Amino acid sequence: MRERTFRPPVLGIAAAYFFCFMLVFWPIVDFFSNALPFQLGRVEWRYAAVGLMGSYLITPIMGVAFAMLLASLLRHRVLLRFLSVLCLLGAAFLLLAMVSLGLDVIQLWRLSPPEGIPSLRTGGLIAEMKHLSGVVAVSLFGLGGWQASRRVAEQAPTPKGVVPAPGAALKSGTTLGR
Repeated sequence: MRERTFRPPVLGIAAAYFFCFMLVFWPIVDFFSNALPFQLGRVEWRYAAVGLMGSYLITPIMGVAFAMLLASLLRHRVLLRFLSVLCLLGAAFLLLAMVSLGLDVIQLWRLSPPEGIPSLRTGGLIAEMKHLSGVVAVSLFGLGGWQASRRVAEQAPTPKGVVPAPGAALKSGTTLGR
């Protein structure tokens, strides 16, 4: 049986990875430009900055997910592992942000006038839910990417840049797409 393969052009691969990089990089730049100047000593600034960060989470996570998918399809095991570790570190960072936000809400609760407490509580809860969603997503991407990188390493090697077509027979006797 003849193995069907697809050789993606190198410039196409580079463009796809660059697009993923842009999905991660520019929202982070936007967040930091909106959060400046840093005022870590002010509880109001921390609450606002960590809350704002929740609004910028989805696009970078999507960029990393696309890059991981691409690395998996192209069998770029080292990059896939790097992105997996990055995801797990991101999950740890988001957990710290959630704890920090929770403590800041408690601190602001005492400083806020009674009419401002419902907005504080709602804003804090929404931000915590966004961060929790981010933790779940990047944790799953990190663990799943690490597992996928192990499978990529176990599969029979193919020439660099060659991607077996879906349904094509692999040297191990399995097929992609099943």
